Amino acid sequence: MAEKQTLVIIPGWGGSSETWARFMEIAKPHFKDVVCIDLPCFGGVACPRTVWGVEQYAEYVKRKIDKLPIGKKILFGHSFGGQVSAYLVANNHEICEKYILCAG
Repeated sequence: MAEKQTLVIIPGWGGSSETWARFMEIAKPHFKDVVCIDLPCFGGVACPRTVWGVEQYAEYVKRKIDKLPIGKKILFGHSFGGQVSAYLVANNHEICEKYILCAG
């Protein structure tokens, strides 16, 4: 049997691990783990001191992913989180095994 992967969720604008909690519970039996990375200004994460673009959000997400003790992962980007994850994957091909985009 194939090793289960970790699902890493990047929420859209205004979304957070709280708004994705129900989805995460439903998804958990199908993955090794399910992680939601809250973006700055949402989910209790402080806002950046300067205006950020997609590149800065992608760098933030990459730093968070690099700190996670996970192996194979699937990146799931919702709405603005999809834009951030698209930039991230385009510039860091090794960041995930699979990649899912979801519109709001």
